[in-house]
Amino acid sequence: MKPKLGLLVDGPMLPSFEGATQRFTNMAYWLESLGMEPVIIHVYRGWSDLSEIQNQPYKTYVVTPNVFREAFAMILDVLQRERISIFQLNDPERVISVAPIVRNSLGGTRICFEVHDVTPDLLRLLGADLSQIREAEKIFSEAVRVSDYLICFTKSDRERLIYYGASADRVAVVPCGTDPQKIRPRTLNKPRLEVVFVGNHFHKPNQKATLDIIERIAPYVVERNPNIQFVIVGDAPKSLQVMASRVNNVTFKGRVPDLNSAFETAAVAINPVTTGTGLRTKVLDYISSGVPTVTTTQGVSELELDGCVIFENDVLRFGEHILNVVAYPERYLTMTRRARARAEQMAWRNIAQQAKRVYEHVLTLEPLTAEAFQPHLPLAEPYWLVDNIEQGRFASLEPLDFRLDFLQYGQGQLVVLGTKRSNAGDVS
Repeated sequence: MKPKLGLLVDGPMLPSFEGATQRFTNMAYWLESLGMEPVIIHVYRGWSDLSEIQNQPYKTYVVTPNVFREAFAMILDVLQRERISIFQLNDPERVISVAPIVRNSLGGTRICFEVHDVTPDLLRLLGADLSQIREAEKIFSEAVRVSDYLICFTKSDRERLIYYGASADRVAVVPCGTDPQKIRPRTLNKPRLEVVFVGNHFHKPNQKATLDIIERIAPYVVERNPNIQFVIVGDAPKSLQVMASRVNNVTFKGRVPDLNSAFETAAVAINPVTTGTGLRTKVLDYISSGVPTVTTTQGVSELELDGCVIFENDVLRFGEHILNVVAYPERYLTMTRRARARAEQMAWRNIAQQAKRVYEHVLTLEPLTAEAFQPHLPLAEPYWLVDNIEQGRFASLEPLDFRLDFLQYGQGQLVVLGTKRSNAGDVS
């Protein structure tokens, strides 16, 4: 039996400016090419470009947060009409609220929990309050319990899922990838003296890394070579941008539609992230670009990048490596060629092949019985979503007005299910 995959995507989707959305959209694109016909259900909060979504080869149903909260029967109807055999969610809060409804209504549809972050572990690493960690543990453990299958990005995360109650035979590691067709090798023989750091800087581990650049790495480097510029790419809170503006030679570039423009002029790419769970997709994009890369091992230690990047877990020593690469770029040519070859192996098309085998395996397993599920009252929105909204991300964007009926666009690849106007900042 061929699996028919449904993916729930909340928040941003396209254009993609972060690891999570790269995962959703690239996997859907390549799974479509493999004949799996994935269907995305996108909870739209005004943060995506619907015309760009419309041009994708896979089908997307767009719903407002109101539909998701108050008219979930419409989504059940989509799952049934599209004959979805595996419904995948990536937030534990969503899993424990949606899984009982889907299972009790549709029977054989499997629930797959794709774990982007082991939330309680992440909160603990970030120094959250004990009460918040305990609540996250409760939600996460329940999400693990009610999922037919779990997918994570690293072996270490797999071990943590088993710790939280997952059966070892129902957890698979499917890493993230990169797109060597889109991210091209840098062509400049003599790039500018720029050091680039890419990421969603509303994400707390990236925020901490950005602070390390502002307070520790950049001052050390600029004192020794005032011609070197640090360029930080991606969304960031205003407060972080203000802090950076007070430091010599540090610039926030914001979102860029094409990462090649950031890599083309870079002498060095860095990833000074020291905390978090999951996998650092940015490093895969770095190695695809052919830019010499300095990175911690956090989130990339399992990617077999020895000889492809410079590993350094002491943030204070990042500056030394940056100065060496800038002074002697010819020494790193072999490393960057090896890195590009590794990026080809980690292409999304290859990762999608792995995922397809996992989904085919999921359908060979007996689904959990309906008795395992107890309906849950509506919960708070996912941790990352509340955190992003509280920090003001996307505050200036307005959602569309949706009508009560179905709207069909293009070749049937975009369907909008709408109710009344919704508020992008409403997380009640």
